[in-house]
Amino acid sequence: MTRTSTPPAPPSTPPPPAAPAPTPEQAGSVPVEGGPCHESEARSFATAANGTSLVCVYMGAGGGFRWSQHAENDGSVHNIGDPCDLAVDRVAQDPSGKAIMCGGDTWVGGP
Repeated sequence: MTRTSTPPAPPSTPPPPAAPAPTPEQAGSVPVEGGPCHESEARSFATAANGTSLVCVYMGAGGGFRWSQHAENDGSVHNIGDPCDLAVDRVAQDPSGKAIMCGGDTWVGGP
């Protein structure tokens, strides 16, 4: 009886290394007043290179999401729907750190 030998399998090559995960700076946009930002950054605060405090807002279908200067944020934390006084309240943040604004008599998520 003749024995047939099977040729050895070619050596396996390891898969290429996975691309590194993006850092937060790479994942987001560059905050420049009037520049584009991502929907995932909506209502997020940022600071431009010149020190201007910005927030990512939706400018409508023709404008998309853009970095915009905002009224002074005193750092206070409120929930959407909480009462506010437009005479003194302008911009604050919700418990998750997202920008909210005084919409007359209650805090709202923004334009």
